[in-house]
Amino acid sequence: MIDMISRTMFNHVVAGIALIAITFAVPGIAADAPGEDAPYVEHAEYLAARLQSLDAQIKDLREKAEEASGNLARIFNQRFERKAVAALEMAGKLAGMTLEEEKSGGDVSKYRPRITDKLEKLPDILLKLVANIRGSFTELVDASAEVSGKDRLAMVNNRNQLGQRLNILYRALMKNREMAQAYGLDVSAQDAKLRKSLSERAANLSILLEIAQEDIRLLTLQASNFPDDKEITSALNIATNLVEVLADSLGETVGMMEVLGIETDEYRQQLIVALGAITLDIFNPTVLLGLVTDWGGKVVGWAAERLPQLFFNLLIFILIMLIFSKLANLAKRLVVKSFDAS
Repeated sequence: MIDMISRTMFNHVVAGIALIAITFAVPGIAADAPGEDAPYVEHAEYLAARLQSLDAQIKDLREKAEEASGNLARIFNQRFERKAVAALEMAGKLAGMTLEEEKSGGDVSKYRPRITDKLEKLPDILLKLVANIRGSFTELVDASAEVSGKDRLAMVNNRNQLGQRLNILYRALMKNREMAQAYGLDVSAQDAKLRKSLSERAANLSILLEIAQEDIRLLTLQASNFPDDKEITSALNIATNLVEVLADSLGETVGMMEVLGIETDEYRQQLIVALGAITLDIFNPTVLLGLVTDWGGKVVGWAAERLPQLFFNLLIFILIMLIFSKLANLAKRLVVKSFDAS
């Protein structure tokens, strides 16, 4: 028993030392950044050196993440993710600078192959990260459905953080696509992967948004019946915030999908209903028709459900009015007869 406790404490100490090491590690930079007026070659050499340094860090962090577990693996993965995004942004910056130099007649033959390699390979790394985070996101969604109170709030916050990380990765992928196109590269293969990933994310966000809206309707009804119930109030606040976060993520995802030529009218319609706000999307004929059809269907559904009862109530009301009318006429005749008799 003592040996087991000792081994456990040793493992925690080792993990703690490793966490401290990666927390305070400072990535190496080949040289100081050149000034704004420095020639293209100096900027290109500096960025190329940084890219090489980031490549080494990415490789090291990926290996450590695969070997680690628990919180340590999570930290390594997050750092790996940030370095990959930084490398993509660095490659984009070098590509943009190189394009300008090429247009002005400069010699960029030394850097073009490196840039092409980065713009083509980095998206696959980021898409793998996206797939991993989406897997963790799904696990949290399933787990948060089974808890309430503070535990649910913590899980929802973790879900939101994962969602923000996904948004950052997708933004980086879209920027890479834009630069790759400007650089004359074929992006059709990457576009196919990106379309699939974005479409799946939008579909999942749409379902989660609808569930959160249903939760709000149910909790609002409960809160009206039990206004002093703190647990219901807390759950309602969580659901309301969740709708806003999910709607923001879905809106950003839809914008990226439209750049790739993916149909998004149904999602635009859902966002208008979810946010309760009129946006420029209302002027889209397809979106407007979808809203009218949806609302019309709800009116028909409401009528089909309520009209029989309303019709029955109306008949009862008419019958009561007829009875009172007959009784009033009878009372009037009796009064007249009593006056005549007197």
